[in-house]
Amino acid sequence: MSDVYREYLKYSCQKNPAIKPLCRYTFDCTLKERNIAFQTPKKDKCDTCGSYESKNLYTQIYEEHIRRKEQARDEKNRDKLLGAKKEAIVLAQDMQAVKVCPYLNASALYYKTKLVSHNFTVFDINTHHCVCYWFNETEADLTANTFASYIVDYILQLEDLSKPVIIWSDGCTYQNKNVVLSNALFSLSVHKNTTIYQKYLERGHTQMEVDSVHAAIERNLKNKSIYLPSDYFKVTMDPRKKGLYSVKNIHFDFAKDYSILPKFDSIRPGRRVNDPTVNDIKVIKYTPDGNIQVELDFNDDFQDLPQRRVEKPVPDLQSFPQLRKAPIKIKKQKWEHLQQLKAVISQDCHSFYDNLSHLD
Repeated sequence: MSDVYREYLKYSCQKNPAIKPLCRYTFDCTLKERNIAFQTPKKDKCDTCGSYESKNLYTQIYEEHIRRKEQARDEKNRDKLLGAKKEAIVLAQDMQAVKVCPYLNASALYYKTKLVSHNFTVFDINTHHCVCYWFNETEADLTANTFASYIVDYILQLEDLSKPVIIWSDGCTYQNKNVVLSNALFSLSVHKNTTIYQKYLERGHTQMEVDSVHAAIERNLKNKSIYLPSDYFKVTMDPRKKGLYSVKNIHFDFAKDYSILPKFDSIRPGRRVNDPTVNDIKVIKYTPDGNIQVELDFNDDFQDLPQRRVEKPVPDLQSFPQLRKAPIKIKKQKWEHLQQLKAVISQDCHSFYDNLSHLD
């Protein structure tokens, strides 16, 4: 509704500048009196819920799924209250839908492969501060080291690490739930003397506050032409009227390799067949005393990981080496397609595509 009211103000000032537009309260009341409403877009349905509605799932399994969903939502609401009281720093993180470059209304683009860009966003639920980590496929890949580097970078920028840091996300393993990220957060917890929690929403019900950032960027992308990956940075810094989103343009030398100095070789909460797996974890807790604990249910007590630790000192964050020393090479066919697409983009952008690293 804020966007609708903003458009009304713009139209009113252009059409009748001498007449003062309605205030927001009167605007809302007028719509209600005239029985005017706006259709809410349909949300994607969870696979489990869809299977149950189609009579393809047992009631018991569905009810357990709903219980876990409500449990996670209640837990997140409690954490938001802690954040409001400034007793914790509560974050939400997710990656935006894949973007391509160039992105234009030109028929030449339809049958050509394009350069892929991604935006990984970390959002403070209470202060609404966020950082968007934009990178294209030549600068970073979609591996655990990449996302661990972004998350560690964001936490290191926080002013007060005396309070616990709580990170909410979906359960995507390569992005949010893996031993590489756990070793990075473990080292961060020990050397910065702070407690860090990772908490996971139920699969299929992972709507978070960080989604508002991506929605604002998507709205601002409408009717925009994207010639270079850097154009996405400009679009990102536009959407919020009360302040700018922070944007980081990632280069190939940004990410660190957190896999070479592991303190733990696994975060699986079980060892034998039919024991719990990584997918069953709901909470991971990292403490400054050098321990990792997990919860398999939000109502459970924390339990130590059964995995054996590697007997070596906890590595300092500075000791992790740079992940790569050169940009990632794209396939020769993609590079050739991008050369062909230069015919429909501004000449000022041609050198960027000429200089992309590619396989022979």
